[in-house]
Amino acid sequence: MAITRLSLRQPAPQSRRLKAAFAATVAAALLTGCATPAPGLSDLQRITLPERLAPKTATVLMLGEQHDAPVHQQLQRLTVQQLSAQQRLGALVLEMADRGHSTESLPADASESAVQQALNWRDNAWPWASYGPVVMQAVRAGVPVHGSNLPFKDMRAVMTDARWDTRVDPAIFATQKQAVTDGHCGLLPESQLTPMTRIQIARDETMAQAIIAASQPGRVTLYIAGSAHTDSRTGVPQHLQDDRARRTLGTITNIRLVADGQTGVSAKTAGDADWYWHTPALPPQDYCAGLRAHFKRGV
Repeated sequence: MAITRLSLRQPAPQSRRLKAAFAATVAAALLTGCATPAPGLSDLQRITLPERLAPKTATVLMLGEQHDAPVHQQLQRLTVQQLSAQQRLGALVLEMADRGHSTESLPADASESAVQQALNWRDNAWPWASYGPVVMQAVRAGVPVHGSNLPFKDMRAVMTDARWDTRVDPAIFATQKQAVTDGHCGLLPESQLTPMTRIQIARDETMAQAIIAASQPGRVTLYIAGSAHTDSRTGVPQHLQDDRARRTLGTITNIRLVADGQTGVSAKTAGDADWYWHTPALPPQDYCAGLRAHFKRGV
């Protein structure tokens, strides 16, 4: 992404410099929604993405977000913008819409309401104000957007199907079960933990199948989801390890967006991602307090 710089040969008068500084500050605030530095794609340039893709394979780029970090959705939009400008983006696959829903049949100038309808978008779960700019960036570039999540209508059957207990390694199932426990602040009864873990595994497998189906030879498939789903050890990537997936997808680059107050990107030699893309920290928040209130009301 080109960055315009002021010429140093003819310094602007003080008033002009003040106006320029003010304009830059406003632009950053509009982009990030706060007083933090504007995110940029210069960080992404340090991440290994092949400029020339093998003609018979796709390349998957995973961005695992923290859902309540607005800067993460902004970086997703910028990534869509860059890859589509390079004519490398073949598809955008989202956790935020169910599998079976797509914008593939819509024109690039489709209205936002038409896009939401095509994706069967649930604004109460995934605010369109947050994710709409990401989706519409792809639509305007003529890139199809695909939902990938497990449809709600299929969840009850999954919850009672013990075959999901052996779909992954026992250690991974145990890790997922503990994540369900922790994610619900220990408030779920024991009887619900295994059924909820089955849903998590089924969601990962469904999203993996959607990635394979959407991928095109020689193009990048961008997959956006919560970082739990992009986790290399326990999430979607483990369902992309068979021979068919490897032949179809080629390289998988897994990037975790981390709201830890650091900057830039850092490589991970082992763990839940290939790279960490650091962003400004969020204010401390007691997520369990809200969940306890829901449970207290019987929700």
